[in-house]
Amino acid sequence: MDDNLFKARFERQYRANYDGADPAGFTALDFVGALGSVGNALLYSRLFWPEFIEVDGMVFLKDFVDDLGGPEGIRKMRDDPGRGQSVQESINNFDVNLSFPNHPEENAEGDDLLLANQLAKMWSLRLQQLYPHRSFQVEANEDDGSPCVRFFEVV
Repeated sequence: MDDNLFKARFERQYRANYDGADPAGFTALDFVGALGSVGNALLYSRLFWPEFIEVDGMVFLKDFVDDLGGPEGIRKMRDDPGRGQSVQESINNFDVNLSFPNHPEENAEGDDLLLANQLAKMWSLRLQQLYPHRSFQVEANEDDGSPCVRFFEVV
C-alpha cells in the first residue's frame, strides 16, 4: 500500500469528523490531536514497543509467553520431541490479520502488510536495545497471503 494513500484516507476522516480541521494541511499529529485518545495510544505503544522475555536463553514476546502459561509452557513446547520448527520461530509469529479481525471495514487493501513492515522495524530496534550483543532476524512477510511479523535469534 502506498503511504500517501494511507495518509489521504485519514485526512478525509479528519476533515469529515473534526470541525476545527486546519485547512492549510494535515499531519498525523493533527489526526491524533483531533480524534485520538491517550488510552488507545498507550495500548498501541505496546504493539510497537513490546516487552520481551528470555526463557532458557530464548527470547519471546512477553504476551505470547503469558498466553502459553508462562516459562513452563515454553519449556513443555521445547521438550516436545515431535516439534518440526524451532520453538522461537513457531511462537514468535504475529499474524496481523488474526490480531485485528473486528474492524475489517476500516482497513484498506495493503494496510495489514504496511503495519507488518512497521512492526518489524520497531521490533528489530527494540531487540537491539534490549539485547545489544545478540543478533535477531525480524521480518514481515505474507504466509499463505496473511501478513505476519516473525522473529528469531540468529546464532
